[in-house]
Amino acid sequence: MSIHDSSTGLLSSMASMRRALSLRRTESATADPVHRVVVVGDEEENKTKLQKEPHRAGPPHTGPGTQTNEVITSIYTLYSFLPLNLRRQMSRAANIYFLCISILQCIKAVSITSGVPTTALPLAFVLFVTAVKDAIEDFNRHKADATENNRLGHVLLKEKHFDLHHPHPTMWCDIKVGDVVVIKNRELIPADIVLLASSEPSGLAFVMTANLDGETNLKAKEVHQELRQLPLPAKLAGATVVCDLPNNNLEHFEGLYTLGPEAGERKVPLTQRNILLRGCMLRNTNWAVGVVVYTGKETKIQMNTAEATQKIGSVRRFVDRETVMVFGLQVLCCLCAAVVGGIYVGRGGQMPYLWVGARLPDPALSGFIQFWTYTVLFSNMLPISRE
Repeated sequence: MSIHDSSTGLLSSMASMRRALSLRRTESATADPVHRVVVVGDEEENKTKLQKEPHRAGPPHTGPGTQTNEVITSIYTLYSFLPLNLRRQMSRAANIYFLCISILQCIKAVSITSGVPTTALPLAFVLFVTAVKDAIEDFNRHKADATENNRLGHVLLKEKHFDLHHPHPTMWCDIKVGDVVVIKNRELIPADIVLLASSEPSGLAFVMTANLDGETNLKAKEVHQELRQLPLPAKLAGATVVCDLPNNNLEHFEGLYTLGPEAGERKVPLTQRNILLRGCMLRNTNWAVGVVVYTGKETKIQMNTAEATQKIGSVRRFVDRETVMVFGLQVLCCLCAAVVGGIYVGRGGQMPYLWVGARLPDPALSGFIQFWTYTVLFSNMLPISRE
């Protein structure tokens, strides 16, 4: 490495240190935290601090902070499926249209089916088939979530003085902010963690980021040089991390690692090279140890994942557009027929098929009733099955 490169790296490290210290001074001077504070190995303290984090509407939404590392990509639960799926399906104009037709068929004054809603049965069949399809898709999401959340990780316990040789097996969903995690070679990283130790003497750890950016080449992460020579328990005991609030920027991370009293309470600046992101795989490194700063939906990979939405294909968009056009034509036809019918009644015409043995209403009311009658009559212009 050249002298120029060394000086550039030193200046960059000093600049990061100044920014981190400035952030910490800002936090102490304001009532609401502007970044995250993590106490290594202290679950209760971290829970209290996370609850005080501010709300940000996003997108993506963050705050207050979350401890759980559980990831949920499914849309429905067993109890919410029926109302939520029905609401999603009834957001389509065509479904609302045929529901209205079924209601009109129940009104004998305008019905052509003696008050029997004959459209309700085929509408219910279409809604049922769509609901079954959505249920199968969401069931597959539930299975994928269970596979992800039940992966096995390894956590170093504070009660055992963070002994590297006695990690505690822990499912991914139970890993929390502030936990000290051990990742072994070719294992996926369970959360966003600050790298504190590595099996490599140089402090390097290599990761494959294919799940994040699609690149299969390995990227080097490193333990900060001020932490490399310290024994692992001294790095962790009484230490805290001050870092950015959760965000979706994969290329940015700034923080400040404060060592405990045993290590002189030194402050070490952190950058993007010191963090391992969830979804990456550790490669060519026997093991790596780090402290969790972001979990679950607050990890960068999850904050860059779009929410599960209802699939709308090009065929469906075409059919919906044609449905609106046919509906407009139908309204025009019904309006013309109602006007002609009202004029006919106004000139003394009789309509025994509509009003048997009853006095005919005035022309305006007759035209209004006939409009809804023709709406029911012309409803076959729109196909009830549109998928």
